[in-house]
Amino acid sequence: HDYNMRFTSHVPRTSDGSYLPMPRLAADKQLWPWQRDWIDHALALPAAYCAFDCGLGKTLAALGLSVTLREFGIANKPLIAVPLSALEHFAIAARQYFPTAHFLVAGPDDLTGSARRRLFAARCATGDFDAVIMTHEQLGSLPMPVEVERAWLHEQLQEARSHYAEQGYNAKRTAKRLRTLEGHLDQLRHAVNDPTLITFNSLGVDHITVD
Repeated sequence: HDYNMRFTSHVPRTSDGSYLPMPRLAADKQLWPWQRDWIDHALALPAAYCAFDCGLGKTLAALGLSVTLREFGIANKPLIAVPLSALEHFAIAARQYFPTAHFLVAGPDDLTGSARRRLFAARCATGDFDAVIMTHEQLGSLPMPVEVERAWLHEQLQEARSHYAEQGYNAKRTAKRLRTLEGHLDQLRHAVNDPTLITFNSLGVDHITVD
């Protein structure tokens, strides 16, 4: 204790969400202290992991984080990606706990067909929503812009080549990885930029929470 008092200059941050105003929270609802503390923890970091046990409130923690990000001006349009089986549960919890907040919940057909994709993307990008809620499959169906994917593949290819140069016993596996990445890059080189293509960037989302 004496050593820490005299010499330790850095201490881990202690999360405390008791100060969070939560003005959108329903008057008859409350969040548990650990949910508030996790929201405070997530607000202070570029990425955070919620490791609550089953039944301890990850759903409300995710919803509370998205609403708070908007209230504090940290994010303009948060997105929550959930399993298909949990989509209705999230939608019901959002309406019950945050009745004055605006949520856009993607229906099962909202991202099927180019016309519906364009309509949903336009509604998402221009609407004033506290959070957009969709399934993992719907999020995964939205491609990234070609230039973003190309930059990511170049980074992965450079890392794989560096790894290949250092390998001995599993060089074959790394070489296979190199061929795969080079094949993807070759496909992108011949890809035609379609201005009507609906990509992830079309949604206007600037924060993602994955359940």
